[in-house]
Amino acid sequence: MTDIQYQQAISTLDWQDLTQLWQAIKTGNTPTWSAGKAFEYLVIRMFELDGLKVKYPFSVTLPYNNAQLEQIDGVVYYDNLGILIESKDHTQSNKNVSIEPIAKLRNQLNRRPYLTIGCVFSATEFTEAVSTLIDYLGNETILLWTGQEVELCLQKQCIKNYLTQKIEHRIEYGIHDFNILSLEL
Repeated sequence: MTDIQYQQAISTLDWQDLTQLWQAIKTGNTPTWSAGKAFEYLVIRMFELDGLKVKYPFSVTLPYNNAQLEQIDGVVYYDNLGILIESKDHTQSNKNVSIEPIAKLRNQLNRRPYLTIGCVFSATEFTEAVSTLIDYLGNETILLWTGQEVELCLQKQCIKNYLTQKIEHRIEYGIHDFNILSLEL
């Protein structure tokens, strides 16, 4: 399928449909989606269903030669913030996400206005190295989301309030990887 077809397919799904798609992602049963695409589009659709303006995955090309500079998994607009989204689905390999996508997103953030933050979504978890190194990024804000957090958002049919909690913890405590599951205890 093309990006337009993926966007058309996901735009018809509601929260319940997304929950079913999430179960299919976890079991590797998404035959109409290319590897990783179902998760990319699911994440963006959650924000859209929660009332935020979104832009689905797209490429950034250089104007003078049309060379692809970046591939962005999506953008979410929340009040005055722009949020670059990076999504990683390693459910089939059962691997945790390493530092590379965080480094990639950090470079993308360096090219954008200061009111831009990033979110990295993992269908699984993050490696211990990510948890250790994320707080040494500097001024860039990159919030981490695990598969368990995605599942909670789907259950509660809400992601915007959890995003607010993550941003508040980043501001108040300097924590990039605040886990929203702790709010549910």
